Amino acid sequence: MDEEKKIIVQYERKQKSIKKDIKELKKKIPYCFSGFVLCTIGVIYLLQTRTTNMISSTLYYIIAGVSTIGIIAFIYFININLKINKKRKENKILGSKMYKIMKL
Repeated sequence: MDEEKKIIVQYERKQKSIKKDIKELKKKIPYCFSGFVLCTIGVIYLLQTRTTNMISSTLYYIIAGVSTIGIIAFIYFININLKINKKRKENKILGSKMYKIMKL
């Protein structure tokens, strides 16, 4: 009986840490997106000052920047969603293991 309680407590701790990790991942999303935007603006600014002779229009820089932000943000959001779904599955598995132990 003591071993079952120890195992249950251990699973509960893992569940809490998984839930905390999920919250942290969700909190990082807006900060990373704003970082993508700022980095892209900086890169566009640096490239524009050096290559204005080759490309005369700044519209191309804006289009390139927006598409770069879009692609990087899309890949990042997919990666974060995959991590969150993996953590949720782990959490669900731990919950079912705890239920089976407590049921017996």
